[in-house]
Amino acid sequence: MAVAQFGSKIFSVSKHKISTFSNLSISASLKSEEQEISGKKPSTSIKSVGLKNLSISLSLQRNLGVDVLLEIASWFAIMEGKIPYIFTLGGAMVAQNKLLLTDVSSKNLQADSLGSVISADLVLEFVEFIPLGTPAPPHNPTTGGGSGLAPAKNYNVQPYDPNEKYYLKREVFNVDYYKK
Repeated sequence: MAVAQFGSKIFSVSKHKISTFSNLSISASLKSEEQEISGKKPSTSIKSVGLKNLSISLSLQRNLGVDVLLEIASWFAIMEGKIPYIFTLGGAMVAQNKLLLTDVSSKNLQADSLGSVISADLVLEFVEFIPLGTPAPPHNPTTGGGSGLAPAKNYNVQPYDPNEKYYLKREVFNVDYYKK
C-alpha cells in the first residue's frame, strides 16, 4: 500500500518490502522587513511568502527487503537529475508546487561480515520549486498578501492531461442561437 510518493519513488508497506519514512518536517516562512520611523514604533512590511521546505528520514534495512546501496544511489541520482516532482502523502499533495530534492545525507551505514551494507539512515531535504519568471501572486492589503484567497482545505489536486483539459473548457453562451 502506497503511503507517499515522490516522482518514481513510492513509500509503501507490503509483505515483501517496507519502505517508509519518519521525522517528516514541513516548514515555510514569511519574508518581512522592519521600516524605522523617527519617533515612532517601526512598521512591518511584508515582502513575500517563502518557499516550503520538507525533510524526511529513511531507515534502510536489508532485512526489510531494501537493497540499501541501490536505494542510496537512486536518491543521489534523483538529486543530481535536478528535476522537481510532486510529493504526495496519502494521495494529497504536500505543497501546491513540485518539490526539488536538494540534499541527500546518508549516515550510520552498517555492514555484515562480508562487507555488504545491511542498513543505513538517509535524510532527504526538499524545497518547493517555482521556475524562474513565474509571476508572484498579487499583493492584497486586506489579507496581508497573496491572492486574497483562503488556503485550500483539500490539497488532493491532480494535474490534468491535455485531453482532460479540453472537456473542462467553458462554452460561450450564445444568446443569438436561441432567438431563431
